Amino acid sequence: MRQLLQQFNEEITLRGYSERTRNSYRYAINQLYKYFGQPLDTISDKQLEAYFRYFNLGKHHCRSTLKLHLSGIHFLFEHVLHRSFTISVCLPKRKEKLPQLLTQQDISAVIYYCKTNKHRAMVALCYGCCLRVSELTHVKVSDIDGQQQLLKVCQGKGAKDRLVIISPVLLQFMRQYWQQYHHNAT
Repeated sequence: MRQLLQQFNEEITLRGYSERTRNSYRYAINQLYKYFGQPLDTISDKQLEAYFRYFNLGKHHCRSTLKLHLSGIHFLFEHVLHRSFTISVCLPKRKEKLPQLLTQQDISAVIYYCKTNKHRAMVALCYGCCLRVSELTHVKVSDIDGQQQLLKVCQGKGAKDRLVIISPVLLQFMRQYWQQYHHNAT
């Protein structure tokens, strides 16, 4: 099992998967090994189908968890064991639920209660540009194009770059923060 995991780690790293995905796939492979307790290259397609039936029905996992395990095990079989992965798995229906939106008063209160201007700017930018926290932590001043009112998000989810619109009000807020921060830094 150790050698198989080492091969898996090498292959998934070479293909540029994110650390989070690598950890999730490793977890799925370990769960599969715990379930069968035998070398994974000896598991038949019927056994895999039984495992996913158990995983889906017996454990009552949500669709995204099941899909993540399926993807991790598929990666192992296709790219490490070089074995075709032809099993059929029925995924539960995806729940279509609209997100609960914050009101303007809610977001104003969140920004107001931030202790520092830096935190206010971070929350405003995150909310105003729909950024993930991981994306927010990588924003640089050079990523903001004030003329075009755009923010370049580098290496977001899936290691993709994207452009997002930054509102004039948020842009002015960020400029004020930058002037205060830049003034204090010199």
